[in-house]
Amino acid sequence: MAAEADMKVPPAHSAMVYDEPGSVSLQRRIVKTPMPGHGQVLIRITHSGICHSDHGVMTHAWKWLARRIEPGQVGGHEGVGSIVKLGSGTEASGLRLGDRIDRVMKKIMIHDCGVEEFLALEAYSMGLQRQYEVVQAVRKLTDGLGVAAAVVCTGEASAYTWGFECLRFNGTLVVVGVQQGDETPICSASPNAFLFHQRRIVGSSVGNRLDAIEVMRLAARGIVKPHFTLRSLEELGDIFEEMEREELLGKVVVEVL
Repeated sequence: MAAEADMKVPPAHSAMVYDEPGSVSLQRRIVKTPMPGHGQVLIRITHSGICHSDHGVMTHAWKWLARRIEPGQVGGHEGVGSIVKLGSGTEASGLRLGDRIDRVMKKIMIHDCGVEEFLALEAYSMGLQRQYEVVQAVRKLTDGLGVAAAVVCTGEASAYTWGFECLRFNGTLVVVGVQQGDETPICSASPNAFLFHQRRIVGSSVGNRLDAIEVMRLAARGIVKPHFTLRSLEELGDIFEEMEREELLGKVVVEVL
């Protein structure tokens, strides 16, 4: 572990900021380096996952937000890096300079995490026909019963409709993805579906630190293998445009240099 004297913290650093909020527009700028306050640490980010919520906040697609971001906002919330400065009140925390800090909470888990079947959406028709084909494929794989639970990680309304229709009797739809734009109800969630099929809808907005540690341990043991694409920070604008066109399949992580 490096000593505090070895950790050089520059007064300013390079960052990608939202220069024209309301659209996909980013600019690399030199911004002031913040100093950690009481109970805080300063982390030098090396990698960051790209979340659809970053796009939603940047483009003002989350209309329910009470306050829109201002020009110059630095985005991102899935950073990974190392501690370069400790604030006061952290002496008993167990944290040390140079410690690696991981805050990526979401992982793309396909075959390697124990999933028995994987359906590639590009193999199905477009539009409403795709929805019908996917639901039928899921039911065929489950002997006509449907799944016990469907976890929807995208904010697309159609995905919630598909997930709800894939449920078996007494099944649960787990809401994770945040809707952008005008909020729309799940069109297949009729009162009769709850009454006669005993289905449930629950929300899960975030995990906790223990959840993250357990997932990281599974990955370290090779039980879970995250599937992602590593790209450069300069490609961030392209990544958001691809996200907007619904061309991204899986997780994207950018390397911060």
